[in-house]
Amino acid sequence: DDALQESPLVIYLVPSRALAAEIETKLSEVLRNLEREPIIFVTGLYGGTDWGPTDAWLTANDRTILICTYEKAEALLRFLGPLFIHRIKLIIIDEAHSIQFEGKVADLQTGDKRSLRLEALAMRILAYLDSGGGRSIALSAVSSGGEKVLAKWIAGDANQIPVETFYRSTRQLIGRLECRPNRRFEIQYDLLDGSSLEFTKQNKSDTPYITDPFPPYPLLSEPKTGVETRLRPYLFWAAMSLAAMDSTGHRHSVLISITQNISYYAADFLDLLETDWGEVQLPNYFQEPDDPDKIDIWQKCLDSCRDYFSEDSHEFQLLKRGIVIHHGKMPGIMGRFLVKLVREQIVHIVLATSTLTEGVNLPFETILIPTLRRGASSLDAREFSNLVGRAGRPGVSTEGKSLVLLASEPMPSDDRNKRKSLSAARKKYVLLLDNIKNFNHNSNRDKEPLSPLAELINHL
Repeated sequence: DDALQESPLVIYLVPSRALAAEIETKLSEVLRNLEREPIIFVTGLYGGTDWGPTDAWLTANDRTILICTYEKAEALLRFLGPLFIHRIKLIIIDEAHSIQFEGKVADLQTGDKRSLRLEALAMRILAYLDSGGGRSIALSAVSSGGEKVLAKWIAGDANQIPVETFYRSTRQLIGRLECRPNRRFEIQYDLLDGSSLEFTKQNKSDTPYITDPFPPYPLLSEPKTGVETRLRPYLFWAAMSLAAMDSTGHRHSVLISITQNISYYAADFLDLLETDWGEVQLPNYFQEPDDPDKIDIWQKCLDSCRDYFSEDSHEFQLLKRGIVIHHGKMPGIMGRFLVKLVREQIVHIVLATSTLTEGVNLPFETILIPTLRRGASSLDAREFSNLVGRAGRPGVSTEGKSLVLLASEPMPSDDRNKRKSLSAARKKYVLLLDNIKNFNHNSNRDKEPLSPLAELINHL
């Protein structure tokens, strides 16, 4: 069918299902209202096994945008490629910096590294586009100095240069939430838009700070003892305080970014709310909506959460209290409901894994980062820059703040290992700031990123 062969297909590749859902929503809103011939389908095949040969987009004679994760696109191309590859006219790779190889040979041996899989997938599609006259676009906000190489790769032309913009819609503050003895807090800011805020006075280095930005958290019946777990009451009380209604009647959205073990954080948060803080006057961070449209969204989200996770789940119990839990195992429709809750400013506290930090644009004014540790490694400068870029959204605030939790002083009962861990956490933070400042002063822009495919071939 000639008409079917001519119906164009755009593939929009993203790293996460949460970002796929956001892109689908935004494109649908824009493209469905065009005065010209509309884009009939904006279809989101995010991940898992929610597709098959009978999917309508495969046989429909309409212009189609196919939004999917890297892994989903790889599966589609392997099993159904001959049915749609001739229709591809454009490929868009969002968060294209994910293709950069970090230099760990062990990652190449397993074949599971995202950078390797993304490059292999993209090269197959780009090879077809080169022969069929299609186009390609790579998008990245944190290319780590590799934008020139990415431009040459995506265009297949050594003379290509990237299109760059240095515009910032909001200021970006990075600092520490110092967790002090006697349940007290202090905020210290270290970077503004990548530049140091450090100043020297009387031979003493210092940075801007806020002493006691909110009251101490309420007493606990039993103090937490772990190096990271004892910071969780600080974390949760700070989140509620930052999200609480201010003197103008405005609430502020807070993202708690969890690198690992989000279920433990959820369990601890719920336990505090039900036990030690059950009779405590909490900061006014949440109120059930009274607007009819928002009531409808809120009720649908509660019903979906109850159906998917049960009434006894951490997800549902925290959602009832105005706290969203978002993770990669969340069903697509549930994730979209939760994102809508945040976007409509119904809920103002979110605990999330990287599913909400890879390119997703939600109106968070503050990001709290309880730890820089992830498994045996730590967040690198690129990942951290991508994360803090979620703070401060245009039209919502003029400033985005990202705060890393650090214990100010060891407890007298801490043994040597705990003291060493606390010191290591602070050193990781200082090193991370140095890497960010070095990058912003162009000290590493001449270092070209590595290709995972090229490195694999070299080692073979």
